Amino acid sequence: MPIDPNDEILQDFLVEAGELLEGLNEQLIDLEQDPANRDLLNSVFRSFHTIKGGAGFLNLNALVSVCHHAEDVFNLLRNGERHVDAQLMDTVLRVLDVVNVMFGDLQSGKEPEPAAPELIAELEQLASPAAAAPEPPPPPAPVEPAPAEPEATPEPPSESVAAGAEPEDEITEQEFEALLDALSGQPQSGAAPAEPVPPEPTASTSAEVSAAGGPPVEEEPAGEDTDLITDEEFENLLDQLHGKGAFTAAPAPKAAAESAPSSPPPAPQPSAAAAPAKPAPKPDGESSAAAAAARAVKQAATPTETSVRVDTNRLDEIMNLVGELVLVRNRLSMLRSQTEDDEVSKAINSLALVTADLQSAVMKTRMQPIKKVFSRFPRVVRDLSRSLGKEIDFQTYGEETDLDKNLVEALADPLVHLIRNAVDHGVEMPDVREAAGKSRRGRVILGAAQEGDHIALTIEDDGRGMDPQALRLKAVEKGLLEPSMAERLSDRDAFNLIFMAGFSTKEQISDVSGRGVGMDVVKTRIAQLNGSVEIDSELGRGTLLQVKLPLTLAILPALMVILDGRRFAIPLASVSEILDLDLSRSRFVDDQEAIVVRSHALPIYHIGRWVRPGRDEGPRGEAHVVVVQVGQRKVGLVVDGLVGQEEVVIKPLGLGLRHVSGLAGATITGDGGIALILDVPELLKVMGRSEFGGRRETVAELATGS
Repeated sequence: MPIDPNDEILQDFLVEAGELLEGLNEQLIDLEQDPANRDLLNSVFRSFHTIKGGAGFLNLNALVSVCHHAEDVFNLLRNGERHVDAQLMDTVLRVLDVVNVMFGDLQSGKEPEPAAPELIAELEQLASPAAAAPEPPPPPAPVEPAPAEPEATPEPPSESVAAGAEPEDEITEQEFEALLDALSGQPQSGAAPAEPVPPEPTASTSAEVSAAGGPPVEEEPAGEDTDLITDEEFENLLDQLHGKGAFTAAPAPKAAAESAPSSPPPAPQPSAAAAPAKPAPKPDGESSAAAAAARAVKQAATPTETSVRVDTNRLDEIMNLVGELVLVRNRLSMLRSQTEDDEVSKAINSLALVTADLQSAVMKTRMQPIKKVFSRFPRVVRDLSRSLGKEIDFQTYGEETDLDKNLVEALADPLVHLIRNAVDHGVEMPDVREAAGKSRRGRVILGAAQEGDHIALTIEDDGRGMDPQALRLKAVEKGLLEPSMAERLSDRDAFNLIFMAGFSTKEQISDVSGRGVGMDVVKTRIAQLNGSVEIDSELGRGTLLQVKLPLTLAILPALMVILDGRRFAIPLASVSEILDLDLSRSRFVDDQEAIVVRSHALPIYHIGRWVRPGRDEGPRGEAHVVVVQVGQRKVGLVVDGLVGQEEVVIKPLGLGLRHVSGLAGATITGDGGIALILDVPELLKVMGRSEFGGRRETVAELATGS
């Protein structure tokens, strides 16, 4: 059956159930570490139960079936008839993978394929303990022993409620009739109250149920919160509405007109409208379900909505409009310097403040907690450590740190590579750790923290660490470096060798590592996000990788410079400092121009030659040098002039410039012109080529001291 992916009900189900799936991934890993945690068992059970109920409502039988079998397994776990073990968790995690695949099919408008029969058979076996029948019939009532509510004789509504005292919580007449329709399967046309309902609601939930001809809801004992329903009542209500197994229409019970309340009132009601005739008793199950349903509606109707779902395309559109407003603000700020009218200047200043506040508020709407990315890594570490035979504790912190949604999505793949690298290369085997005096269980820590306008991500392990000399030898062995150049590398530079394409310390290629194509992809992707990666390692103690990224990529501060008479923008995140240097003191080392700054050699690139190849630099003297940093590498870029700092809005390049290396985009300047935004990491690669290396003959000059 074709599925409409734009169906509103389906979209709501995918969003809500998708949040449950994200939580399940983390909860199942926690449950394996703490099998006796009943809160986790109940939470996982309810998640599968809720997904099954929503899928049953949408007639998604394949999804209902697999969730129902998983629910049966957790029924036994909750009752203590089974215990969590590695084999059971492997099967349940495979179920989670299958459910995620089904969700992907639904999002693309395809009918989900049923789960593999082998997986269903495994679940049926896990749901059949030795002491129980192979397939016990589903119980009419939930099996979870919820905190028992003391049985109380139904009491009549208080006189204050019947007399018109306004209760704290109430449900409307339409909500109650819709609820009865769902429970009984037919319209409750004859269930109207005996007396007209006054304009302002004046009856409690119990009084309204009685007035509608339904069973009186049992009063809660004094001192208990009557607005809350137990887990048992909630699960029973889901079963009543959606069924326990595959989706089928619920059998309609007797009509409300023929049904009777569960017990007669102990005393006459003070209001005629709230006094039903003395009926025959009804099954307790239906009465408790009606009570739970009434309280559920009360619960849902009481709180005010504090959030709303907004399509991300709409957020992007708003962000684009704010970007245009920022450009107008920059234009007005430039015009302000050309006018002497104080009132105009004040108005422009006020506009600038409001624009900055609006920009900050809109950017916050695009922020998401990085937990959305972090939540997938416990499963990655668990599966990888089991396949490698290692014992690893995975810890996280800073999950609530907010980041632009585009960066959250773009970070997933680089972090997967870094985590897998820490597990595979960093943490040793248990026997090796014991021999080195460490605990058998290794530790991998993933953290996040905001530092000013950047976010810092750290991946730390307590493994073997990195040997810089071994890295130098491996680079020479693979032909990536000359021996003389490798010897001159500092330890920190040697650590960065792992980011070179084709570099790997693994002797044998496996499905996890050994091809040398992981870490260079990480470095490239993070550089594309205007970020940097730093490595610190101590042999025998462990390794720390730190990734720094801007909080957003939509609007970024930039340094405006002049090159060959044109304006260019350098992202401020890459700028370390600005110097005025005498280039006549520069020298060439290994065909690379450099100048000594504070006792360190600083490579120099004349990017004017990249803008207009073959141009004459003229006499060498004082020049503006913008020092940029990419990772641990610092380079000086010689520019013709400096304009100042400006917030720029990145616009995509046209087809003619899209594939030009060294350009990240374009922006509109305050005077209405166009400035190209430099991609610093890519630009340094371009400037490293021989055609931009400068005068080759000066190598001899350096040797002669001239």
